[in-house]
Amino acid sequence: MKKINLLKFFLILILNISILSNASSNISSQIIVKVGSEIITNSDLENDINTFLVLSNKQINQANIDAIKKNALKSLIQISIKRSEIKKYNIENYSKEELDLFIDNVCKAMKTDRKGLKKIFLDNKLDYEIFIEKTKIDLMWKNLIYSMYKNQI
Repeated sequence: MKKINLLKFFLILILNISILSNASSNISSQIIVKVGSEIITNSDLENDINTFLVLSNKQINQANIDAIKKNALKSLIQISIKRSEIKKYNIENYSKEELDLFIDNVCKAMKTDRKGLKKIFLDNKLDYEIFIEKTKIDLMWKNLIYSMYKNQI
């Protein structure tokens, strides 16, 4: 009886390991740039390029991807640098009003509302939260720069 249960356990364990290893091998991101302790993967770059193309109402095709790939990578590097400096100076505050205004402007440009914008991201398999997080980082960066140089203005 114990041998049968032990055999079942090992068979289930081997089956689970096999399934999990196949699932993880299908999902692969390659690191393309390391900025300090931050990494940028090919999936980050792909998401950034596609987000830009969708929000600018351009077709997602190889010619358009090639045209903005270099700038998208520069943008991701800048965001990584900003993120590390924000962490370094413990900046957590940003203007929620500015964030709302930015999102509203994007919605207006896309001729939709916030719910529709989220649906556009979902339909195009883009990460809305990364888009919002990048915007927050830019707003926190503005706060950092202002706090550092406000006495010189």
